[in-house]
Amino acid sequence: MDNEHVLNFHEGVERLPEWLPKDGLSLMMGAGDLDQEGILNVEKFSDFDVFFCNNWGHEGSLERNIAYLAQHYFHQKVICIIDVHNKQEMLSFTELFQARFRRIDGYGQHTPHMSVIDLERVLCIGGRATNIYEMSEMCMELGEFEKYLKDDYYPHLGLMDGKVYRNPGTQFSLGEEKTVELKTLVLRRIHERVKLGGFVKVEDSVMRDLETYSLWHLQKVLKALLHETEFLPNMVGVVQWNKRSWREDSMLELVIERVEPDYKLECFQDEEQKGKMSALVDAIKADIRAGYLLGARMKYRRLMRTLKALEV
Repeated sequence: MDNEHVLNFHEGVERLPEWLPKDGLSLMMGAGDLDQEGILNVEKFSDFDVFFCNNWGHEGSLERNIAYLAQHYFHQKVICIIDVHNKQEMLSFTELFQARFRRIDGYGQHTPHMSVIDLERVLCIGGRATNIYEMSEMCMELGEFEKYLKDDYYPHLGLMDGKVYRNPGTQFSLGEEKTVELKTLVLRRIHERVKLGGFVKVEDSVMRDLETYSLWHLQKVLKALLHETEFLPNMVGVVQWNKRSWREDSMLELVIERVEPDYKLECFQDEEQKGKMSALVDAIKADIRAGYLLGARMKYRRLMRTLKALEV
């Protein structure tokens, strides 16, 4: 499609338009190709600069979105046609938009979701992302859910905020007693993970009110904490009540921010040890640049253990 407001990664994109700002951009995932209730995506989310979609246009809706940009936001905004599951297309996207976004959002539960590693590449320092993972509309059988919680093992993480049922044919409701029992189990797993620490935290106000939350909201908190294993050391997440620019109501969700870690090298007084830890920090940064998740996390934990031994 030959239009300067469209970047079609299916066909290959070598460079970004010169008129597109170099930094401070905002990205809306899963929008730019449709209209809903007569409102074009690019009009509904007019405070965003870049739109990410896979061209699921219906009866010319993509073309209408493009025409709207050309008329109202000439040389200001672009629509990216891209498959989030295509590694080459995503590599091209993250290279071209490296560190350019200050805000990333997603419209709806089934919007495309970037990995935390891809988010790290395209967010600037201090940049934030929401709508990190798929919200489940699936259901989970009671016995299966209980087994996950009791074993503290979650082979199907995507189901963890799905509706729990006894028997879909005869008894969908869990009943008050079973609901209380499950809430107790989920609360235990939440507190265990909060105590362990890591790169995902739960906001103090949320922790204070956890006992009053519904089972579903507790499932959302636990699911967010379970995603901590996907985080690089320069990415932090907070489970909080968050209000999007395009929504009236706040929602409980994980908000991710790219940060500059404080490696506390000044705490090392011994020059030999300081040299070793400085080399370790360089290795952590190299792993982050390469997207080597396990290596970056293991080296960072080693650094934190060494700092803890100094009682820092």
